[in-house]
Amino acid sequence: MQTKTKFIILLIALLSACYKPVVNYYDHKDLVGQTIPSDMVFVPGQGKIPSFYIGVSEEPNINYVAYLHWLQRVYVDLPEVYQEAQIKFNKGTEVNQFNDPSLVYHMEHPAFAYYPIVGATWHQIQSYLQWKSDRLNESILIQCGILGTDIHQANEENFNLEAYLVGQYQGVTGKRIQEGRSSQREARWQDGILIGGY
Repeated sequence: MQTKTKFIILLIALLSACYKPVVNYYDHKDLVGQTIPSDMVFVPGQGKIPSFYIGVSEEPNINYVAYLHWLQRVYVDLPEVYQEAQIKFNKGTEVNQFNDPSLVYHMEHPAFAYYPIVGATWHQIQSYLQWKSDRLNESILIQCGILGTDIHQANEENFNLEAYLVGQYQGVTGKRIQEGRSSQREARWQDGILIGGY
């Protein structure tokens, strides 16, 4: 249980890292004005390949394990969400033939905590990156005081950036953004504090 808590605390620390605004010196209109995480670098497009951002390092196992623990804690009534996210390995592979627990369960083994994630499907990685983006945006909104920390998120009632932007997620509300003298509102893309995603 202490290992799970350490993973979650470490993930929160990683996600609350500084973020920086993007400057307007490149050619891809969709990226202008976005805020990006500090662990991403800009790759300018050439020809038919558009500009994009990429992480400066591989995603470590410790982050994916924190994701799995979060899914298991939040999706109590929907265990299939957690099951779909688990990386499955072929039992006939060289790694599994020796039946060494440190190799079979390498994702949660401390010796492999900072090794890159392997064996995940494209769908699993896309879901993980969406989750990572949501947690970072939630952390940004909490740091800005726009949202409060909601420890009671469960099942489909958890922070999702798309749901927040269209007003479907309320959560623990904090201060609202002042617009003019009398009106207040939730955060928007135009405020420059939200990230576009990993």
